[in-house]
Amino acid sequence: MTDVGASPSGSPAGGAWPFVGREEALAEIDALASMAGVGGVIISGPAGIGKTRLADEFVRRREGERIVRLTGSPATADIPYAALAHLVLADALAAGDTTPVQVLAAVRAALGTGARTVLVADDVGWIDEASWSIVGHLLALGEAFVVGTNRTSTPLPVTFDALVRRHGFTWITPAELADGDVIATAEQYLGVPLDPRSADRLVQLCGGNPLYLRELLLQGIQSGDVAIWPSGTAWLQPDVARSSRLVEVVGERLRALGDAERSLLQLVTVVDDVGFADLERLGAVDIAVGLERQGLLRVDRVGDDHLVRPAHPLHAEVVRTTTGPIEARVQLRRAIDLVRSRPVARADDPLRIAVWQLDAGLDDIDPAALVAGARSASAAFDV
Repeated sequence: MTDVGASPSGSPAGGAWPFVGREEALAEIDALASMAGVGGVIISGPAGIGKTRLADEFVRRREGERIVRLTGSPATADIPYAALAHLVLADALAAGDTTPVQVLAAVRAALGTGARTVLVADDVGWIDEASWSIVGHLLALGEAFVVGTNRTSTPLPVTFDALVRRHGFTWITPAELADGDVIATAEQYLGVPLDPRSADRLVQLCGGNPLYLRELLLQGIQSGDVAIWPSGTAWLQPDVARSSRLVEVVGERLRALGDAERSLLQLVTVVDDVGFADLERLGAVDIAVGLERQGLLRVDRVGDDHLVRPAHPLHAEVVRTTTGPIEARVQLRRAIDLVRSRPVARADDPLRIAVWQLDAGLDDIDPAALVAGARSASAAFDV
């Protein structure tokens, strides 16, 4: 077994991030940019879905066009013309020449009148409203095309919303990467084919999210969890707990939850197949609805059942990682009580209860359930 840096293809790990699975969306933006009456495109979606990368790839291929970035952040969202400050002459700012007419004239002088400029705006919700009013004038003059990104959870300014409607903006939401695209991206980045088991694990963990995929690969490389088999395939066993970046990205959403929401999400993560009837017995239907609206729970149809689960497999991993040992023991006891209270037990409920009892360090464990579990694990070659 060799280090990933010595891949048979000679491609060094950690090179340029591949652009895979977004060709159709890129072609759509290209087509819209050439249409009359379309002032821009807003690429919208959850964190990590690849909004900025798609915008950057569009810009990279616009040879001969002027590209200007609008810069905005939560700290400058209320400062007039902050997003356009780099285009306005310092002398004008120092002299206080910041009326809309003067700012528009200064921006047009910086961009060059007549020719169209592609304005790239990451996180459009954080661009100040005064800057958007200037952009509206540029659009009306036919001197701008906007490519913006927006996280679905970020509210949009009133001025921007009116601008979008007036100038025929189109919204594009990149889909999650297909399983084949996840594997192709990883293999291009690593420079070697993935071992099938590693590919399955990576697909399961990242859930089609390009940011999660990238961080899992980087963590694997940096921690030495990627190796090349003699067959020339890469073995990867990503450990979410060791990826501080991933834990931080997902944990940011979890920290905003109330105690009841976080507790239910932890319980659902432990049980994994909570049903509607389970939620009703817990008196937690309203809490579950709130978590679903936040994109943290989903409902899967399995046979005749509707099962409530964490919306993303990586969310479940981070919940487990960030749950302390005392809190985990509490949730294991809740899981045992919940499953035991089911009017009709499911086939594997006794085994799962026994495993949870072991994990929680309890004494009243059914030995027969453990024996049955050991036989099942042995039959599945999962010792």
